[in-house]
Amino acid sequence: MKTEIVKIKVYNQNSIYPDAYTGFSIYEVEISAEGRKNFRFDNACEDGEWYTVSRWEREDGKIDKYTAILEEAKTNGLNDWLNK
Repeated sequence: MKTEIVKIKVYNQNSIYPDAYTGFSIYEVEISAEGRKNFRFDNACEDGEWYTVSRWEREDGKIDKYTAILEEAKTNGLNDWLNK
């Protein structure tokens, strides 16, 4: 299986105030590259801080959401550190 290490941006959850902005986290995870192509990095700025995330295209034209990628990374057996 061909894999790719990607950086994803996931907004932090706040159970007391679910609509409040609580920042985000950048995760570097390994995922399957099957059905995905053209991996590249994209720089962005939020609140004056620069960060880098990965971008790619799916061969079926659908869009992978970063939250779904985080869930995939937790269960694909390639990122054991996420389950500790």
